[in-house]
Amino acid sequence: MTVLSYLLSSLPFLVALALGLLVPIILILLYRNFSVGLFLVMLSFMVDTLTLGTAAINLGINLFFPDLTFLLLAFTAALRFFFAKDFPRKNVAWFAFVFLVIVSTVTGIASFGSSGGVQARSYFYFVVAGSYAMSFRMSDEQLR
Repeated sequence: MTVLSYLLSSLPFLVALALGLLVPIILILLYRNFSVGLFLVMLSFMVDTLTLGTAAINLGINLFFPDLTFLLLAFTAALRFFFAKDFPRKNVAWFAFVFLVIVSTVTGIASFGSSGGVQARSYFYFVVAGSYAMSFRMSDEQLR
């Protein structure tokens, strides 16, 4: 009985250790391979569908599983923008669009509170997925 109580009391620490190891590993894989990002997006939407959108982490705002996935993708896209040697030609029009979406989201949240953030969630997903995909050089075969 005491072994089970030790195991259960150490479970939060084991989860924290796993997250401390998994998040950097996932970031490295996302940075190097586009298909890992595609798989992670597919997996996050499958989890969101299976949980019917009820799996949220409440930190004052509700963070859903796809939100966490796309935050990782956004961080990876920013890292690739600044540090990747294989980054394709930087498209100024796309970055202007991303800037306008960010400004619009911030003003929407400032004006309407969290409901403005809820309305902007799909645009956030779109901008992050597009920026992440555009950070990789792709052949015609990959685009097909």
